[in-house]
Amino acid sequence: MRLKRTILICTAFALGREPFAASSNLDEYKKILDEVADTLMACKGNVKTYWRC
Repeated sequence: MRLKRTILICTAFALGREPFAASSNLDEYKKILDEVADTLMACKGNVKTYWRC
């Protein structure tokens, strides 16, 4: 997907997380990114519906 950083940050905010506030705490930031990754992987089927290679 394009604009990977944008998608990660927007997904974090959609989950109610504050990625910029957590950026100074590496452990907390990693937890947010793991949660975002899990959410995006769960939506993978939806993305494939719109963008098939």
